[in-house]
Amino acid sequence: MVAVLASAAGSPASPAASKSVTFSEALRAGDAGPAALGLREAERARRDGDAKISGLPGPMQLGVYPGFRVSPSAETGPQVQVQVTQPISLSKLGRNRRRAAQAERELLSASADAAQLERQLDVAQAWIDAWSLQQQLGLLHDEAVTIEASRDATRKLVEAGERRREELATADAWKTEVKLQALELEGMLHHAGLRLAELVGDEGGAPMLAAGAPPVVQLSPEDLTRLAERVDEVPLVTVQRLAAAAARAQEAELAAEAGWVLNVGGMVQIDQPGPAVGIFGQVGVQLPTRGRNARGRSVARADAARLDGEAEEIRRRTARQIRDTLHELEHTGEQRRALDEELIPALDDVAALESRSFAAGESTTRVLVQARRATLQARRRQAAVEGEYTWARLRVWLLHRALDDGATATEAP
Repeated sequence: MVAVLASAAGSPASPAASKSVTFSEALRAGDAGPAALGLREAERARRDGDAKISGLPGPMQLGVYPGFRVSPSAETGPQVQVQVTQPISLSKLGRNRRRAAQAERELLSASADAAQLERQLDVAQAWIDAWSLQQQLGLLHDEAVTIEASRDATRKLVEAGERRREELATADAWKTEVKLQALELEGMLHHAGLRLAELVGDEGGAPMLAAGAPPVVQLSPEDLTRLAERVDEVPLVTVQRLAAAAARAQEAELAAEAGWVLNVGGMVQIDQPGPAVGIFGQVGVQLPTRGRNARGRSVARADAARLDGEAEEIRRRTARQIRDTLHELEHTGEQRRALDEELIPALDDVAALESRSFAAGESTTRVLVQARRATLQARRRQAAVEGEYTWARLRVWLLHRALDDGATATEAP
């Protein structure tokens, strides 16, 4: 606990202390998440392969038919026919194939964007969680130092007969209470640090600490309004819309495969005696077959309908989450102001007065501990609210960044 508290309070960490990472470093590491990288590699593979897409419904066919003429007897002898045919779609199969392939590539690209945004949000939250817990541990470290000094003073007064022994017991109880709070936070920070290490790709097995301060996010009222208006462009919503579009493009491709096909070709025939050579052209039409690709088309049509419904559900959920985030931004902002401007200054004044009264022999350890307990709880609440407020602002900024909007964030000084 001592090493963690010292690190959280800004003291030099011990050699065995956890690694630390700044917010910008964590976010850059999060950009390289394996899911997003895999999707972008899949898109590149599809782009290379789709460049070779053919618009022909089938390959060119070559047929060789050797034979032997058996009558009349004067014209017997070997003969051969060589035939070449090529099917050509009359239902715009090539265009529909390329459109379907493009829709699938766009879906992969949007899925990569959504995976990257999800990873960034996870990294940002994990970093803020660790940072907020470290701030609270720092407060407990400071309180532990103050308690030790106060306890030493109380012990001397008890030994001199100027204070009752119960006051020393009160100081010991407060010291233990602070220690238990620190142990609880240390466990929470351990889990948060492991989560942060996982998300930034550190496989050393040790938790990571948040280094430095969160970035300073610049948000205007217009930024908040634009975000609420652009919910349809949020990557997760876009993914579902594009998935439905890809299903409809697949249905169109299957319909074109079942459409009219023109077969063109030629044939050379070599007969006996002579030999005699005949050349023929060939034109044929393959009529649409009732029910061909019907199952695949119905599946694609059903998928498109299902994905449209899911996209609307996700759009509504995302809109609600954005509204929740904007409300949380406003709500935690009000809490910050109340804590910073009203509660904390008032409790600090009370604690300072009680400390002076205690030093003058006009108050007891119990009253002093009550004042310091209230101050510590308020400051821990202040650190927690600061984390929630910062996380809400970072969520808004990351969504704006995903939309290539104007909100900005800079490194904290």
